[in-house]
Amino acid sequence: MAPLELFCRGGDPRAMKGFIAACLSGAEVKFTPMTAAVSGETRGAPIKLGELTDANAIARFLGNRGALKDAFVPSRGPERWAVERWTEWETNALAPAVALACAAKDAAPVVTMLRETLDVRLTEVGFGDENTKTFVSIAGGTASKTTRTLADVVVVAALFPLLGENRASGVRGVERLADEKTLVVSWFESFFDTGDELTRAQILSALELSKASVSASYTVAANDGAALLLRSLSSAPPTDPSKEKFCVTTAINYANGAPHMGHAYEAVSSDVIARYHRLYGRDVLFQTGSDEHGQKIAEAAAAAGHEAHVAGLRCRVMWGKPSAAKRKNAPGGPQQAPAGSAQQAHQQASNPGAFDPASMPLPFAPPASADARAAYPSTDPRALGSRGAEKE
Repeated sequence: MAPLELFCRGGDPRAMKGFIAACLSGAEVKFTPMTAAVSGETRGAPIKLGELTDANAIARFLGNRGALKDAFVPSRGPERWAVERWTEWETNALAPAVALACAAKDAAPVVTMLRETLDVRLTEVGFGDENTKTFVSIAGGTASKTTRTLADVVVVAALFPLLGENRASGVRGVERLADEKTLVVSWFESFFDTGDELTRAQILSALELSKASVSASYTVAANDGAALLLRSLSSAPPTDPSKEKFCVTTAINYANGAPHMGHAYEAVSSDVIARYHRLYGRDVLFQTGSDEHGQKIAEAAAAAGHEAHVAGLRCRVMWGKPSAAKRKNAPGGPQQAPAGSAQQAHQQASNPGAFDPASMPLPFAPPASADARAAYPSTDPRALGSRGAEKE
């Protein structure tokens, strides 16, 4: 009989569940890379086995057969309901918490949750009694406490991005689980470091089949966490944006030639973004300017027969000065600094070529002050030549 094909992505913790379950039960299954075509058939599901697209359902199907039949998922008694309860907890609480921890690179919330839930359960089932590290199933019971059940497999796979390979993910706060002497880390390690060589070989084979590594699993979990964050933000109630801050900056363009479409694209698109956030109600800083020093600038000015500071002015005045009506009616546009204000005096005294658009009508507008304009021999771009802008 041909092996079953498990479509998935390498290192996905969801796929690890199916491969571990299959190797423990003896079911033959092979890794098949998830393609865009297969993902489209499953409406974006990240894993597929036959018609099954739920990771825990796949693990249940592959594990509850052969040597593990009626043991992987007990058919009756308290153990059955313990398996179901902890499997559901992994789906609804643990896996999302691990994904968010990977996305935020902060494991503090999930560490607290594990200490208050899984650590308590491990004490209840007797793990760690007499300082032993022999694996004990979280399903409990007395028949076979060391049998790995569906609940154990899915919880271990969910924790792998954080605890795998001696907590190699480096997520902040994970070490607290070991430092605070909780049972979770020891139990996780005992799942793999079993005294039964056959079981150990089966689990290692499953990790190899699923192409498991902490880096790959961490990346998958972090992407899941980012998606969860976006989903929660999209449904969150609106908040007052007036306390929020937003900053957008542009490059400072060289002033040794005429401005061109490349300069316009960056300045105008940044201005549009700044205006959007300002209209939304946020406190916005829009920063732009020009690079008006250096050998290239001096050479361009000398070639045009002007002082070096004229090249910077030429780059700005070629955009044209908007009318007063346009400046007044520009929605959310930058406001000009009051004439004679300390802000305007500071801007002009520090560097006439560098300016803050919050005090200018539009990017690259000429100085508003008549005295500042008079300091330049000419503000007519036609009198300053038409050399193309060059890069240093």
